[in-house]
Amino acid sequence: MVRVIGALSDVTEIKTAEERILHDAIHDNLTGLPNRELFLDRLGAAIVQAARSGAPTPAALAIDVDRFKEVNDALGMAFGDSALLAVARRLGRELKPGDTLARIGGDQFGVIVLFDDIDAELERFVASLKG
Repeated sequence: MVRVIGALSDVTEIKTAEERILHDAIHDNLTGLPNRELFLDRLGAAIVQAARSGAPTPAALAIDVDRFKEVNDALGMAFGDSALLAVARRLGRELKPGDTLARIGGDQFGVIVLFDDIDAELERFVASLKG
């Protein structure tokens, strides 16, 4: 005679909650972009990788939205949030896979761009952000 005793429980909700907590710890709640902590981690990794022969050269950019506080004060936080989302989408369109866009402060974004030929590509990249 064989007897089996056991119990089953569905842990899907617990696992989903754990994954959400881990995601939220390193991502901005509004934009879903990496936050300052993840940005700095990726910047460190890019610097270490750049030390290898033939690796792409990283460039780090800090982008601050001018007069953002005035926009928030005049038009409200909902409009300000929409503006930040629009800025994030616009910046994200200019990046390649492997590059990083992060929200590192209230109206500040950080960008890590990897260039194979930084002299030839950096000026063109910055011009594309302005356009």
